[in-house]
Amino acid sequence: EAGKPAARAFESVAGAGGSAAGSACESAAAHAGGHVGEQAEDGDPPAATVKGTAASRREDSDPPAATATGTVASRRSVDWPPRVSPHVRDGAWLGLLVAAELLVSEELALTTALAGLLLVAGLAAGFPGAIAHRARQAIAGLSVAACVTAALVGWALWVQFAGPLTQSGSPFTADFFENELSGFVTPSSYLLFHTSASAAAAASYQGLAPEYLAYLGWPLIIVLTLAAILFSARPVVRALAVTIMVLVVLSLGGHPLAGGRTDMAVTLPWHWIEGLPLVGSVLPDRLSVLIDGLVAVLLALCLDLARARLPKRHGLLPIALVVLACLPLLPRPLPAAAAPPLPAGWSAALGALRLPEGARILVVPVPEVHLTVAMRWQADTSTQYSMIGGYFIGPAWNGHAYVDGNGLAPAAVYLDELWYAGLRPGSAQASAVAAANLGAQVAVPSAAQVHADLAAWHPAAVVADTTGGSVLARYLVGLFGAPSVQSGDVLAWRLHS
Repeated sequence: EAGKPAARAFESVAGAGGSAAGSACESAAAHAGGHVGEQAEDGDPPAATVKGTAASRREDSDPPAATATGTVASRRSVDWPPRVSPHVRDGAWLGLLVAAELLVSEELALTTALAGLLLVAGLAAGFPGAIAHRARQAIAGLSVAACVTAALVGWALWVQFAGPLTQSGSPFTADFFENELSGFVTPSSYLLFHTSASAAAAASYQGLAPEYLAYLGWPLIIVLTLAAILFSARPVVRALAVTIMVLVVLSLGGHPLAGGRTDMAVTLPWHWIEGLPLVGSVLPDRLSVLIDGLVAVLLALCLDLARARLPKRHGLLPIALVVLACLPLLPRPLPAAAAPPLPAGWSAALGALRLPEGARILVVPVPEVHLTVAMRWQADTSTQYSMIGGYFIGPAWNGHAYVDGNGLAPAAVYLDELWYAGLRPGSAQASAVAAANLGAQVAVPSAAQVHADLAAWHPAAVVADTTGGSVLARYLVGLFGAPSVQSGDVLAWRLHS
C-alpha cells in the first residue's frame, strides 16, 4: 500500500511518454515501492523516500525518463498502422456514405445535404464562439469526403452530366408533387387510426398514395411544439425545430395546394430555388422523409431532457406521453397484390433463341411508364438481355428530361394496341394494365415508319406474348415471316446474331 503513491507518479509519466515508457516506469515503481516500504517502518515520509530512491537510480544508471523517451522515439518510427486524424477518418466515412447514396438515390442525397446545411447553420447560430474552430475541422473533413466521393462515383457523374444522354430540366410538372398543408393531419386508409372522411381526403391527393408522405398527426405536432418551446433555451433544440419548420415550408412547393387546387396567387420559397441546377429534379413532397427523421431526433432529445428534469418516480410520464403521441402513426398491413406470372413458355422460348448475353430484344407488349409487365418478366427471367423501351427518365429530342424520353415510337404503340386487343376482357392481365389506357383506335403505321423504327431499335430478336392466329401474330408474321420459336403462349423471332 505504501508503494501506491510512487506507482501513481510513475503511471503519470507513462501517460506522457507512451506505452514503452509505461513499462519502464512500472518496474521502477515496483522497485521504489520496496524502498518506500522499508523507509516507512522507520517513520520517514514516503515522498522523501521516493525522491531519494529516484536520485540513487539516476546515479547508478541511465535515467528512466531518458530511457523511456528513447524507446518511444524508436517505437514511433515503426508504429503501424499510423494514427489517422479524426477529421480524416470521419471525412472518409462521409465520402463513402455520400457515394453510396448517390448510387441509390441522387434526389435523397441532395435533399439530405440541404437538410444538413440547414441544421449546421442553426447550430452555428447557437454556438457562435465555436464557428472558427469547427470550420477548420469541417473543411478538412469535407475535403477528404469530396476526394473519396469523386474517386468512387466521379466517372459515373461525368457520364451523367457530360455523356451522350445528358438532359436538363425536370420531367415532372411543377407544383404537382408537393405536400398539402392538411396532409400533415389527415390520416390515409393505410394507417390504423383513420376515418372514412380522412381516408377519402387522402385518396384524393393528386400525387396518389405513394407520394402521400406528410402525415404526422395532431398529437405528435402538439407534443413537438410544446417540447420545442419548453426546451428552446437549448441551441440544439432550436436548430432542429427551425430546420424542421423550414423543410415543412419547402415541402409545400412553389405555390400552396389546397383542396386539390394550386393557389397561384401565393408564392412560397420553393418557387425561387426549384429552377436551380439539380433542385428542379427534386419532388418537394419527398422532403417529408427528412422531416420525419428530424422529428424523431427532436422527440428523442426532448424526451431525454424531460426525464432528466423530473424525479425518478415520474420518469415514465414523458415516455407514456410520447407513445400516445406516436400512436396515430401505426400503419395497417399493406394490401397485397398478385404479381403477374410469366407467360407460359416464356423461359423456354428465350432459351431456344440462344442469344448472347445482353442481346437487344423487342418484347411485345413494349414497356412504357404505364405498361410495365414486360419489365417484371425480365426481372423474373434468368436470361440476361437488353430490353427496348421501359419506364425511365431520359432526354427527349430537345434534351429536356421526360418520363420515357421521347415516348414510344409509332410502331411500338401499334404493337401494344394489337397485344391488348388479344386479351380476354376482364382477365387478370387486362385489369393489371388498365392504367395504360389501351384500347383506343390507333392508325396503322406505314411500312416506312415501321422499318425506320426497327432500324433505330436494331433488335436481335422479337418475343411476343401471343399465340398463333391472333391479330398480333399475323401482323408479326407479315413483318418477320414464320416464328423461329413457338412455345406455349409465346412466339419469338431471331433476326440476327
